This record gives sequence, structure tokens and C-alpha cells, in this order.
Amino acid sequence: MAFRPMVDTLILQTMRDKDKFNRVTAVEWLTQFTLLGQSKLAPVYDRLVAAVLRCMSDPETEIVAEAAKTNSELTVLVRSTPIREFDTVIPSIIRTVTSECRARDRSTRAAALRWVAMMLALAPERVMADVDALLLALLSNLLDSEDAETLRLNVRPPACRICIVYITPHGCHATPSPLTPQSRSWRCWRGCACMT
Repeated sequence: MAFRPMVDTLILQTMRDKDKFNRVTAVEWLTQFTLLGQSKLAPVYDRLVAAVLRCMSDPETEIVAEAAKTNSELTVLVRSTPIREFDTVIPSIIRTVTSECRARDRSTRAAALRWVAMMLALAPERVMADVDALLLALLSNLLDSEDAETLRLNVRPPACRICIVYITPHGCHATPSPLTPQSRSWRCWRGCACMT
């Protein structure tokens, strides 16, 4: 793919150890590449998502504003791309957004949570493949009482009727189950289908 080396170069220029002018220009170019490259960028969606989410917590407001614009364009692009075209990078996207769900910056966390919701809608079985790490990240966000954005997001696994989350010392484990919500042997995740 002709775009890959150029995208990689731009992503490197978004790092915080680079000059402000380089970072601003690189993020602006990433926006243009997203608009021009369309689904040809599918093999590097994961790298684009990681770079854009990282830039959303940049100390420079100009970079944050451009990163938010790029993020918006990128979500539209990913949503319109057939899954088969970027299937190989979905696990990497999930790892990135799961990690960014724990970011200190609220706008980065909110953007990552929107990515989670979108990926759940696009490829629920791929997202649920690594549900333990994702649930821990989501639960840590629920503990943040100051973050109203977290509480407004309705992240619900559409692939199951009732999603049960067992909270154990070894982590969270979700499993679809025919059990009813009245069962006492489990705690239900607030975003699951049985709470609607």
C-alpha cells in the first residue's frame, strides 16, 4: 500500500518529543489522508486510531482540536468500511481503545469509549474475544464519578441476551447465559441487555 510509509512517517511526527509545528502539521495531514485514502487505509487503521487518541491528550490545544477532527473523520471511515477489509487489525484497535479507556485525559477516555461502542456494533464477536481486559477498563471508568460521559454511553454487547459478569480476584469474566436476572449467583454488568 502506497499510503503506509507516509502514514507511518506522519505518525512518528505526532510524538510529543517533536516540534509543535511538526506535530500540528502531521495531525492536519493525517486528517487529509483519512479523507483522501478512504478504505485504502484499512491496513493501518489501528496505527491511526492509536496516534489520534494519543494526540487528543496533547498539551497544545491546536493539536487536540485537529486530533478531534481526525478522530471524527476516522470513525466515519471505519464505520463505512466493510469488516473484511480491516479484520486483521481489529484486535489491535481493541487493545488500543481498551488501553485509552484508562487515560488520564477525559476527552481521550470519552473518544476511546465511543470507539468501544462502535466496535461492539461493528464486530461484537471480535470485541468479546478479549472481554476481560475491556471490562476492567470499563469498570474503572464507572468508578470515576466525575465523568458523566462514561455514564451516558450505553455500551451493550449485542451478541447476547443476558451478559453475566463474574467479578473474581482474577478479573472479570463475561458469559452469555440463559439465566434470568433474578438469579442470585451473579452480578449483572449495568450495560448488558438484561438491564433494558
